[in-house]
Amino acid sequence: MGAYLTKGRDAIMTKEFRIMLLSEKSGRKYSVKIKLLPMLMLASGFFCLIGGTVFSAISGFNISHQNNNLHTQVRQLEIDLQRLKDENREAVLYKQWADAIIFRRFNYEDSTGKGTAGLPKSTPEAPTKNIPSTSEQQDVDIDEFDVRRINLDLDFEVSFKLINRSRSGKKLSGYLYLIALNNDVKPEIYSSWPAGEIISGAPRDYKKGSTFSISYLKQVKGRITQPEIGSKFNRLDVIAYAEDGTVIMKRGFYIERFLQQSPYE
Repeated sequence: MGAYLTKGRDAIMTKEFRIMLLSEKSGRKYSVKIKLLPMLMLASGFFCLIGGTVFSAISGFNISHQNNNLHTQVRQLEIDLQRLKDENREAVLYKQWADAIIFRRFNYEDSTGKGTAGLPKSTPEAPTKNIPSTSEQQDVDIDEFDVRRINLDLDFEVSFKLINRSRSGKKLSGYLYLIALNNDVKPEIYSSWPAGEIISGAPRDYKKGSTFSISYLKQVKGRITQPEIGSKFNRLDVIAYAEDGTVIMKRGFYIERFLQQSPYE
């Protein structure tokens, strides 16, 4: 029985088939003889080729998708790394500032118990008398304000630390302007850093200010050029805007005594 089945299977496999092809133009007939076994092998190879192509396409798509995900993760890691570097720099500056405050309190406290009234002349605070100030109980403040005269034209450079005093510890972002002015003359004169149009002592477009985003503090430095002729600036306002345009800090300083110092001392 087994031998009979084997012979029958072999007979089927070796059986020949004739494929007829008819040409529409010439009407000629073409025929091809083919055995079942080669035809099955050819069909199997064809389906294997299709399967391999589909599998390769799916694998390629998955690899491309994984590659895009890895690129996205790398970019996010780079952003997070830069953010951590910025926060680390701010933390270092904050520590230096805090150490300086502690040092001054322990080393320059006067005998009357009034705190830091006897601070050395190397860290002068500009007077704010008669200038509106809303910095008390605000999230943003400044410290170590200083003005350095640059040349005989009374151009000057301003430097200070912008401090985040938020009790919640959240990062504060916004725009910063330095407004130099003299409203003791008519017409009043204004200038700003960064440069921009000033209307009634305020920038026309607050978004053109110097951007800041601070967790602790940031060192700020700006330069003001005096008018070539006529009156000079005698006051400087530091204005900080939130991202929605709200004024979150305004500090004013008279700067005449700074400008009286020789730039070459």
